[in-house]
Amino acid sequence: MVLPEAFRRSMGMISMKSPAQGKLVKNSTLAMAEAMGYVLSLPCMSILIIGCTSPAEVDENARLARQFADFTEGKMQELESRTLLDGESFTYYKRPASIGFRRA
Repeated sequence: MVLPEAFRRSMGMISMKSPAQGKLVKNSTLAMAEAMGYVLSLPCMSILIIGCTSPAEVDENARLARQFADFTEGKMQELESRTLLDGESFTYYKRPASIGFRRA
C-alpha cells in the first residue's frame, strides 16, 4: 500500500477529497471535523486540501484544523466502520485497486 510505504520512507503525503466531495458530510455519515481528523491522523499525512464553496466554509475548516488533535486507534476504527458499507459511493473517483486502504 502507498501510505505505509511512504511512512517507511519518511515521505510526506497530500490528501484531497477527505469529505468525498461533500458526500460524507451531506448525508451525515461524518462531521467535517471527523473527515478532516481521520486524514490528518494518518501517519505521514502532510497536507490536506479541501474545496470550499464559501468564505464561511474556509473559516470553519481553518478553525477545525487549528483545533485538531490526533485521533485514537479506536476512533479511527469507529470512523472506518461507519463508512465501510458506503465506501464505494464515497470513493467513486478511484480505481477499484485503490479502494479499501487500511493503515499499517
